[in-house]
Amino acid sequence: MSETFGTPANIPNIISLSNYGAQLTGVMVGGGGIATETINGHACILTGKFEAIPNDGSQSPNYPTIFHEYLYQKGLPSYEAIGFTDRVKYIASKDKLWCLRNTSVVHPENYSNFRPYINCGINGVGGGGYRDDADTHTIFKAQCLGAYPPIVSMVSYREADSYAHAPNWAGYINAIQTIDSYVGEIVSLVAAHPLMAGNTNFIVTTDHGRHADPNYWDHGGLTTEERNIMFVAAGPSFKSGYTSAAAIDAIDIANTSMAVLE
Repeated sequence: MSETFGTPANIPNIISLSNYGAQLTGVMVGGGGIATETINGHACILTGKFEAIPNDGSQSPNYPTIFHEYLYQKGLPSYEAIGFTDRVKYIASKDKLWCLRNTSVVHPENYSNFRPYINCGINGVGGGGYRDDADTHTIFKAQCLGAYPPIVSMVSYREADSYAHAPNWAGYINAIQTIDSYVGEIVSLVAAHPLMAGNTNFIVTTDHGRHADPNYWDHGGLTTEERNIMFVAAGPSFKSGYTSAAAIDAIDIANTSMAVLE
């Protein structure tokens, strides 16, 4: 929060987007003893559940993501044997986020038959190590902002997190500013897109915060700084020019996303 809403000069494009939507400063991820880590944070945002999941990508969430739920509700089977739908795509720099392609528990609805297309890591299928954000951004533009864009898409960048862990403060700030430029380009491309202009909703957020100074490179605990995440929502489904500091659980992001997709 301190390097985003707390330092708006770092994120001019995200601030500009928030002026046409909602800027919430009280969104909290984690809680109940669950660590503020990458997999837990992403699962929280995408499933609407707080879960303790190994942070190495070895286990999928126990609950379906909004991607699975959307495909299931729309009756759009999608999995390896029959090919993946073009309606839902998720592009990420971290290879371990490949675990989000499935749920780890068998559900009556058999969500394993309704999987999103996911492209993660250097080799795209959850291996090879972390990919550069510039490559992820290029893939996202090609696959999600082309002539036939998906109905639901998401992109996850990793370099702000990686530089902070280094620890490399200058690289951390530069990565935040670069990711902001990516958001600005995405918004501009959508605004000029014949199918997406005027009917696309944006959500911009993070999977966790960071430890308070001086140990800025750390996270995983339950302090306010580690749990508090920036959040912007903009588009035809959201209030314009709305700001709030009210405490909100990040699990509500999934519920909000599903409501927008109905």
